[in-house]
Amino acid sequence: MGSAKCDQFWKRNGLLVATIVAVALGVTTGMLIRQYFQLSSLDIVYFSFPGEVLMRMLKLIILPLIVSSMITGLASLDSSASGKIGLLAVLYYLCTTVIAVMLGIGLVLLIKPGVSQKAEDMDRTGVSTNVTAADTLMDLIRNMFPENLIQACFQQYRTRRVLADSMGEAELNVTVTPTPSSFFTPTPLYSFNTTILNVYSLKGEYVSGINVLGLIVFCLVLGCVIRRMGDKGIVLAAFFDALNEATMRMVAIVMWFMPIGIYFLIAGKILEVKDWEIFRQLGLYMATVLCGPAGIALNHHGPWEGCHTLGHRHSHHSVSTPYSCCLVLYLVFRGDSFKILS
Repeated sequence: MGSAKCDQFWKRNGLLVATIVAVALGVTTGMLIRQYFQLSSLDIVYFSFPGEVLMRMLKLIILPLIVSSMITGLASLDSSASGKIGLLAVLYYLCTTVIAVMLGIGLVLLIKPGVSQKAEDMDRTGVSTNVTAADTLMDLIRNMFPENLIQACFQQYRTRRVLADSMGEAELNVTVTPTPSSFFTPTPLYSFNTTILNVYSLKGEYVSGINVLGLIVFCLVLGCVIRRMGDKGIVLAAFFDALNEATMRMVAIVMWFMPIGIYFLIAGKILEVKDWEIFRQLGLYMATVLCGPAGIALNHHGPWEGCHTLGHRHSHHSVSTPYSCCLVLYLVFRGDSFKILS
């Protein structure tokens, strides 16, 4: 009986344990190599190569996973229930977004992960774009309707303001100075300064990155159309259903490679770090990120069941993905943690 329970435990939580062990080993290995060996930047690139492969695999499966799951889910919905489900989904995401924003602001104000670093001492990368809220909103709507579906898989539209012309504006300054002839009657002396007025024009361009919003809108429309086609849409629905099943099996393969990739990725990033103070900032950042879902789980389920919820979460597919690994997948895919280390 005990052996059966042990086998069941490892079957359900093996990936979770492997991921935690990989993180611990990655940190330990990175610190030991940093302490006793002197690796060049080229050696670090070679050492981190399995982690780079993991990142490429994750980015590879994102697009087919979004397309197949969205179209399959909408094509299989009942026509009478789709409108109600869509409304509930919009309300659900709206409420969860508001809660997430409030919780995030509260945790940042409470933990203050970046309070030890001054604004003038922070390294800034990239170029600040001169855009307004109207430009951003219009870009959002433009990306909802991409011109080319293939292009939307690797590029998204962005508007930026460029300097078109400059003109001068005269500004009158009055300076009052006393003269010996009339000490109590000031004589105004006028001087002109010129202020440069910059005239900007809008310029559209495509930047690297998946246009997820445009793909989601296209998948929503296509899924609804397939559902309304009746018998003619059965072939398309079966195709995307099979594609979704194949993609989920690919996700399972990538998830089992994930501990190996995370081990080399974390160790390689530790080798690249030049300032050990960054580790303390990273710890505060991770505490801020993890306190949110941990607090919700513990408040909703209680201490033991909350830890169980954070440990794994089953789906209706034959492939079960530990929730903690999905959290690590999210952090690695966004790269925020490793941007701090870099």
